[in-house]
Amino acid sequence: MASIDQINNRSETSNDRQRRLNQIRQRNYKRRRINNNIDIRHDLESMNQLCLHCGAKFWMDEKNQRSTQISPTFSVCCVNRKVRLLPLLKPPPYLMNLYTSLESEANSFRKNVRSYNSLLACISFGTNVNDEFQSKGVSNFSIHGQVYNLIRPLLPEKEQVPKFAQLYIYDTEHEIRNHLNLMQNLNATILKNLQNMLDIINPYIHIFRQALDIFQTSETSNISMLIHNNCI
Repeated sequence: MASIDQINNRSETSNDRQRRLNQIRQRNYKRRRINNNIDIRHDLESMNQLCLHCGAKFWMDEKNQRSTQISPTFSVCCVNRKVRLLPLLKPPPYLMNLYTSLESEANSFRKNVRSYNSLLACISFGTNVNDEFQSKGVSNFSIHGQVYNLIRPLLPEKEQVPKFAQLYIYDTEHEIRNHLNLMQNLNATILKNLQNMLDIINPYIHIFRQALDIFQTSETSNISMLIHNNCI
């Protein structure tokens, strides 16, 4: 009479058999290296564990020390529901499509998403960076002191190219062209659609557009703008 293992082996496909044998080889290889005290790369496996309170994803190795692998618990996210953040806003349909669609336009956007984000930002990142850690390879840097945001004057100086928030105020008739002059090889249609989306939903863009109206109707260019933070 055939054993259970023999029956199972008969029913498995050649691909399943190859996959099973590869897994056995990997386990045996790791076991030999461990027995010989040879360091091996640690495998975190899948990030498929969820916090029961907020749904944050974790690796099993990130579980609380007193919890078990059968019933793992996690606390570095919401500290067992003590921290409650507001739910994330749903992205506009056009932006959501760019992130999830398989169309060529969406693929192009995802490959250059950092460029689009930098180009449409109203402010720039500022800090004192330690150049000692700057090198080729993975992008990383060390910060000294405070991280802050920089915002330029509402209008660019003479013979200077408008950047960041200035692009929403200065020479808006050629807005897309001014954007593309800063970063080339981007899709003009995507950029225009993103700009139209921000004009509708972003309250700060509305403020800069109002400043544009004031510049166009005022006899002086000595205009200032103050943004209040009501969240503090």
